[in-house]
Amino acid sequence: MAHHTGVEKVVNLGGQDFAVVYRAPRAQHVAASHLPGVATLLGYTVENIHIPQGGQLRVKLYLRSDGFTDQQIYVRLDDADGRVWTQSIARILPGFENIAMRGTIFEAEAIVEVPNTMPGGLYFMKIGILSADSNTHIGMFKLPSDGDDVVIETSPEA
Repeated sequence: MAHHTGVEKVVNLGGQDFAVVYRAPRAQHVAASHLPGVATLLGYTVENIHIPQGGQLRVKLYLRSDGFTDQQIYVRLDDADGRVWTQSIARILPGFENIAMRGTIFEAEAIVEVPNTMPGGLYFMKIGILSADSNTHIGMFKLPSDGDDVVIETSPEA
């Protein structure tokens, strides 16, 4: 069963409850970025954009399936030169496992581990799709310009 944020409305027909409409989750950033034949990234929420070395970047993703089957969603951090420093494969959240049908809305979460050795500074979050069988890059979602900055903070010197 999917997780809901609360009942919005109950539709009643002929004195019988017919349908329940739930409030939609609220994404921090709206993306509406489409990868044809795979999925649309509707939005995402980032727990914290200031991450200490050795910490974790947590990202909750809201997507719509467009034939999503054996692909994997990744979240990674790139530096200004486009070098990938760390990456994680998102997991589909419980209650959203049946996502192959086009139009199905689903949620996923990525926990990106930040290495202790990662230099401090500004990085850019990227969200994309890999094929599960060969790790071939399928595509990358376009993120809003105000929603991709992540700052890695250095640990204080002992």
